[in-house]
Amino acid sequence: FIHEQNVPLDLEFDGSDAYAIRFLFFLKADPIGTVRYYRDEQGIFHIGRVALLEKYRGQGFGKIMMVWLHDYLKSLFKSGKINIHAQLRVQAFYQRLGYQPIGTTFMEANIPHVEMEFTF
Repeated sequence: FIHEQNVPLDLEFDGSDAYAIRFLFFLKADPIGTVRYYRDEQGIFHIGRVALLEKYRGQGFGKIMMVWLHDYLKSLFKSGKINIHAQLRVQAFYQRLGYQPIGTTFMEANIPHVEMEFTF
């Protein structure tokens, strides 16, 4: 996010860094992607910092990461609601995974986003 999308360092790190759970995904021995989640006081899961190295995009790895995370959360919590701030350019990706947009478009780190949710 910092280098590729020019997100300022102070916006990359937020108040949830101390308790968010992070995953690093590998293809063989090579790290290819990452995602994090945390659960807020109302029990809603927040997924963020979803990133995949450019050379692995468009090959289904993003879907694999997200489906794996959904299955992981289901195995621990059985049911719940997930919230994500999706960049507009990948909104369709999240919709194909079952996320529904809520609210209006907003700017975050100078990038247009839409809030989306998923229930499992």
